[in-house]
Amino acid sequence: MAKLDDEELAKMLGQEISQADGWDSDELASNREDALNYYFGREEAAPSMPGRSSVQSLDVADMHSAVLAAMMPAFEIDDLVSFEPTGEQDIEQSRLESDAVNYMVMQENDGYLLFKQSIHDALLLRNGLIKVWLEEREIVTTEKYEGLTDLEAFQIKSQAGPTVDTEILKEEKDSEGLINLNIKLIEARRDLRCTSIDPTEFIWSQNHDSIFLDKVPFCAERMFPTRSDLIEQGFDRKQVEALAHVNMDTKNDVNARNRDNYDNTWHAQQKAQEVIEVWDCYYRVDYDDDGVAELRNILYASGSREVLANDPVDFVPYASGTGWMNPHRFTGLSMFDRMKEVQDAKTRILRQWLDNQNSANNSRLGVVTNLVDMDDVLNSRPGGVIRMDAPDAITPIVAPDIGASAQNAMQYLDTVRSERGGASLDLQTQAANVIGDTASGIERQFSSREQQTADMLRTLSETLVKETYKLVHRAMRAWLPINIEFNARGQFQSANPSEWPQRERVNVKTGLSNAERLARKGTLEQIIVQQKEFMAQGQGGVITDSTKVHNAILDWSLFAGVDNPERYWLDPASPEAQQRQQAQAQQAQEEQQFTRKLATDAITVPAQIDGAKVIEDARQHDEELQFKYVELGAKQELEEAKIVGNAALELEKQANASDTAAS
Repeated sequence: MAKLDDEELAKMLGQEISQADGWDSDELASNREDALNYYFGREEAAPSMPGRSSVQSLDVADMHSAVLAAMMPAFEIDDLVSFEPTGEQDIEQSRLESDAVNYMVMQENDGYLLFKQSIHDALLLRNGLIKVWLEEREIVTTEKYEGLTDLEAFQIKSQAGPTVDTEILKEEKDSEGLINLNIKLIEARRDLRCTSIDPTEFIWSQNHDSIFLDKVPFCAERMFPTRSDLIEQGFDRKQVEALAHVNMDTKNDVNARNRDNYDNTWHAQQKAQEVIEVWDCYYRVDYDDDGVAELRNILYASGSREVLANDPVDFVPYASGTGWMNPHRFTGLSMFDRMKEVQDAKTRILRQWLDNQNSANNSRLGVVTNLVDMDDVLNSRPGGVIRMDAPDAITPIVAPDIGASAQNAMQYLDTVRSERGGASLDLQTQAANVIGDTASGIERQFSSREQQTADMLRTLSETLVKETYKLVHRAMRAWLPINIEFNARGQFQSANPSEWPQRERVNVKTGLSNAERLARKGTLEQIIVQQKEFMAQGQGGVITDSTKVHNAILDWSLFAGVDNPERYWLDPASPEAQQRQQAQAQQAQEEQQFTRKLATDAITVPAQIDGAKVIEDARQHDEELQFKYVELGAKQELEEAKIVGNAALELEKQANASDTAAS
């Protein structure tokens, strides 16, 4: 048998669509229609009798909003998910991939709003869906230059690159020989997109027994592109123009979502703007008759029963999640499933209470018809006069006041609502009225009543969030074979997804209620205090170290609601911290050397001073001896000179006397 032709494939797809879960008017589609009507408080949810109160209690909407508000703070951080390393050598690489995927989801695709929309759907319509897909488009810009030199014109015309083509629209020289240039730049963009899918537009194989879609035999998303959209995507114009045009009002649950201020009928002014019903199908089928069913992505125009595209693919690009799991089924439970009876009961009681008040304000009367003016009796305006001929012509028929019992019933149903829904509206609206209770007591009340919300959040994290990140990681490996740059932890990084290994082990950081986050924050504060004490006692590197303290501070910051805490705390393993530690160690060593020198000098310097004093005293003594010796010698020489001088004078006197005698 040869491979399937398009006609056979189209017939099989038509059967799969009509038999799939979520198709029009089946149990699931009816449940979704009712859920939306209850959420918006429409008349269809609780029809009222003529002349009676038509008010509705909006417990589905109120509890849905309360639970969603309690969940979403967990998605205010940018690093929701981390991929586990396979070994010591894989730690840095797994961290890089985690940063890149977190950036792609939370920054490039507005992850907070993405998850908020999908969780909104999961709580109300049983399942939330996210699709990961590749958007390929061209960005065309024109630029005009005047007065260019040959070199400048050459440089501008050489702007083409791997993703940019250039087209010269006009090139001419002016009278001065300079070049005027018009150029068109065509940039080919490949952007990874994550989109929240409307569950009312999604179907899957009947009796699929898993919340995950990676093994689903068939699933499809209904879309309504225009003929122009299909031609722009590259489909043959004649084929597209021959496709049957349909209106967009073919499913009751879709109509229930789009009912308010929405016109389901498409009024196209031109044929190019007419919409075509197209199913984007992922189908496991033995297309080539080799005995093995392979996954194929098929674009099917249901109005004309025609296959537009048919390509083999490696994975189903949809992630699904639910708040309340229904084991062995794809669909979970919704807030509508749990709140429908409560809303019905409160609506009936509230209407009866209001009708009772209306009866009390406009009570029935027993009258003697010939003794009263019937026009006055039938006019029930406040303070109106009733004319009568006898004082006992009117007998009031008193309606019993059911206010007390109605209020007790409403309070009971509010308790049921909190227990079933997982959030406490009374605590949220009366949180300030805590006189006579302790802060820890209030925290315990919140924590106890948030247990279901926390459980739902964990379930959504382990299904919708985790699968979305795994799909994005896989899609980046398959569809982005070039280097990408991103900003994570305050630094710009670069990665090549085509070189990444496949990863299945994923840790999700969401899943805690507000009370649990506060409890974790308080526990981490105690841990940090103890770490500080151990470090002060010299136990660094024994029972804790700077890295462990850094990890505790980062976790504390996250539970405190700080986004990107790495901006405020320096990693001890970073080059900056290592350099600082080395500088501090060198400074400490120099200070120790200086201290030791001072201690040594305290011992040696006094001895040196004493020795110098002895030497100085000896020197001075020697100098004194030498001075005395010189002084003594000088005195002796002086005495000798005196003696010699006296002798010479005596001889001179004798000579003079001899000369006188001789004369």
